[in-house]
Amino acid sequence: LAMKDGAGSQSGDYLSKSHAVHFNTTCTHAAKVVSMFQTEYYIAGVQPFGDALALLAWTRGAAPELHVVSKSNTTLYVDVLAMKDDVENLSCSDYTLA
Repeated sequence: LAMKDGAGSQSGDYLSKSHAVHFNTTCTHAAKVVSMFQTEYYIAGVQPFGDALALLAWTRGAAPELHVVSKSNTTLYVDVLAMKDDVENLSCSDYTLA
């Protein structure tokens, strides 16, 4: 949500002075499940990567990893991401793949 003070409006969602949430109903998005599989790690983010998927993988107490997998869950590439932060104090929801 883009937070606004109610003084004016813009396309999209906003929080008005009365704290009512407005949803733009003219724009619709749909997602289709094309594959489903289990992993040995939590997935903090997922993005299409050509014919594959880029997954931001998280395991408790370890640095996050970037996994590129096929839609049938064949691992094509794995890289451990270097972190400045203490990974012991971070959780899966602290990471994002943009």
